[in-house]
Amino acid sequence: MTRVVVAHSEPIFRYGMKLILEREGFNVVAEVTNGVEALETAKRLMPDILIIGAPIAERTAVDVASELSAIRSRTRTILLVEGHATPALAEMVAAGVLGCIQRSHDTSVLIGAMQDILNGAAVYWCSDNGVEGTKGRVHLGPREREVLQLLASGIPKKDIAETLGMSIRTVEAHRASLMAKLGIDNTAGLVRFALRTGLIQP
Repeated sequence: MTRVVVAHSEPIFRYGMKLILEREGFNVVAEVTNGVEALETAKRLMPDILIIGAPIAERTAVDVASELSAIRSRTRTILLVEGHATPALAEMVAAGVLGCIQRSHDTSVLIGAMQDILNGAAVYWCSDNGVEGTKGRVHLGPREREVLQLLASGIPKKDIAETLGMSIRTVEAHRASLMAKLGIDNTAGLVRFALRTGLIQP
């Protein structure tokens, strides 16, 4: 059973999230009230998912995700935000946040995002200040992220195909899908996106 920690300052928010998640078959192993507790609890319990309702006191959600990434924690961090409290997409990705959902979305959107993230995807359906025409709704599967990272690093498509065990045609299909999702029409734009979101280093 997927283990989840919920972090938010409001007891009603935490209680509601616990009811929703347990109804969907998730195991809420802890509820915490601020960023410091979220980080300490995630380190101690090593849950599969940490859900942070932003804004959160004492340490920002992005800071928590960044520190968990720094210690190579397997906990996936998901932010639930309202419009005015939404970090920039590049900031979230660079920090290792794998999901961001607006609190106004239906519960099914959150559950679906959690399942996708557990399967290796990244889901950012929250930011109005995204990059390269994302319009705040980006869903990159694990293979797409790998292809994007390698393409942006300047690796030839033939070598990417060999590295990932796929055909050149499949690499080209992933490239076309990435461009369509991100609103980018050239490789230079993909490189800029990968740089600004921390997928590759300058």
